[in-house]
Amino acid sequence: MRYKLLLFVTLCLLTVTACKDQNRFVLEGEITELNNPSIYLFKILNDSSKINIDTITTQEGRFSYESYSDSIVPVVLSLEENSKWITAWVKNGETIKIKGDANNFELIEIKGNQINDELTLFKQNNKDLIKELKTNADSLRVDEIKQQLITNTENFIKAKPSSVASLVLMQNYLLELCEPEVVEEYLALVESPAKDNPLYDLLKVACERLKQAHIEEDQTAE
Repeated sequence: MRYKLLLFVTLCLLTVTACKDQNRFVLEGEITELNNPSIYLFKILNDSSKINIDTITTQEGRFSYESYSDSIVPVVLSLEENSKWITAWVKNGETIKIKGDANNFELIEIKGNQINDELTLFKQNNKDLIKELKTNADSLRVDEIKQQLITNTENFIKAKPSSVASLVLMQNYLLELCEPEVVEEYLALVESPAKDNPLYDLLKVACERLKQAHIEEDQTAE
């Protein structure tokens, strides 16, 4: 999970944005079962060299936040003192709706543009698997669930090779659960505009680093 968060923060650092006061994005959220009313939001600064952390104070789980980004970028919302996190993809002119239960943060719905809508639909279609993965202690069943999620991710990528949502799912499931060579096979299927997104290059770099780590592990074992 920390690796995913780092990948998104790095993506933010690589994404150029500019301030347009008259054109902003809005996050509107309602998250129930929050023990801590504070949400920490990671976003890029104007000069694209640092990450800023904003604090959002919720009122009975409700919140509203405004900022700006000329290009489509991820913002990371950290819940419950950094023990849980969600990511929304935002761009100027959009209103992004966030709704769900902090106890099932993996299934929180984020809607308002194509990327968020597609990712939310994937979660809805796989919610039973995602819930069971979180609670099932049977290692054999857990392996079955992971394999089904991998298959469903692969099918999504094949159906939507030009969607940035394919890259996000590749990061969340293939990079997490598969060998880097498998991830590279699916990266080869990606088309523009997803191929032009910084996350594409970050995934390529992540695969190279994982392969190098495997080589070093094998050398150490010899």
